[in-house]
Amino acid sequence: MLLDAYSRWCAISDCDAPDALEAAHISPYRGGHTDRVDNGLLLRADLHSLFDLGLLGVDAESWTVVTASALDGTVYAALDGQRIRTPARAADQPNRELPKKHLSSNGLRRGRARVAKGARQASQRDAASEGRKERDKGTAAPRLRRSERSERRAKRGGESPWAVDPHDHATDHDLITTCRGLDALGAGGRPPWT
Repeated sequence: MLLDAYSRWCAISDCDAPDALEAAHISPYRGGHTDRVDNGLLLRADLHSLFDLGLLGVDAESWTVVTASALDGTVYAALDGQRIRTPARAADQPNRELPKKHLSSNGLRRGRARVAKGARQASQRDAASEGRKERDKGTAAPRLRRSERSERRAKRGGESPWAVDPHDHATDHDLITTCRGLDALGAGGRPPWT
């Protein structure tokens, strides 16, 4: 039902892979009476988990994503304030009261992360400025390409050059890009790892 209502697209991300999408209950499932289209969002599996954990919500007034402070500094923080997709048919759209209850029961507040995001962007600008100053002085360590870092790790510890570094934000970007649709990658519909 939700796959058709959302035209097989995640309500939050650009993921259109049906096998990666899940029906998320806005108000927890309590039997057949809660198993309705207006009590659901079609979400990518990781976003569904965050939604159920109360780390992600939807502001029903503006139909935008609200994130918890626990997601600050992660790839998910960028979702805060982003508009969600809603079904075209009014009858399929979420009941506006349910996302409000979800936000309040999880202590999520609209606009909180936007303020934090502005502060984070300012600190990132400051850090980038410091990095440029060090580079100009010649004291900054040279940046390595991701493949070079992987190869060095493999030589040092025998670790696979394809192991995921949790601090490598390029890996997060690659995963998100993959979910946005393989055609968008310009790889002729083939994933980059084939």
